[in-house]
Amino acid sequence: MDTRGKKVGRANELLKPDEIIDQVDFRSIAASPLPYNVKLEDVQSFFAQHGKVDSVRLPKHVSDKRHFCGTALVEFSEEEEANGVMEKKLSFAGVDLEMKPKKEFDTEREAKKEAYEKSNTKKHGHAKKERASISTKESAIGHDEKLQDLEMIKLQELNQILKDTKNRLAGRREAIFEGLMQSMQGEDDTKQVKIFEQTLSPEQREVFLN
Repeated sequence: MDTRGKKVGRANELLKPDEIIDQVDFRSIAASPLPYNVKLEDVQSFFAQHGKVDSVRLPKHVSDKRHFCGTALVEFSEEEEANGVMEKKLSFAGVDLEMKPKKEFDTEREAKKEAYEKSNTKKHGHAKKERASISTKESAIGHDEKLQDLEMIKLQELNQILKDTKNRLAGRREAIFEGLMQSMQGEDDTKQVKIFEQTLSPEQREVFLN
């Protein structure tokens, strides 16, 4: 408002963010290939010979953020200057430059980024499957080892049972034998056979004879 309280309109309306970005893109170019160790000030000085340069950016590689991708983004003061530079045949460090609108570079870069992310996702997925497969195999091996341990324990228990049974049978046989010897002492063979048959049950006779 002025001193009299009246509204005063702006001479130029403020541009929307998208419109500002579009204007910057229209007056920006992508130039490549440039040396990977190139300095920003050297690129700016080079293009300043062909127009008023507002800014220079050196984007990093899609797959390795530590290194320059080889393409410089140069923003000129006017769109006409950017278009004029793209029509020229320029060389930097003895190499002919390929120049294109920044929008074209952005589209290509986005496609490369998506391809890299998909490839990286597949690699991680494959590595995850390999780890899962190894884990499954290790589980199976561990399961087999546990079964083998159980079988070994059961075999040891069975052997002990057989040993204990054999000892018990041996003790019973010895006791039966001592009883028989006392009963048959002084008797003839026929009498001893009768004592054997009368004294022992069929089960006892089987233990004694075996």
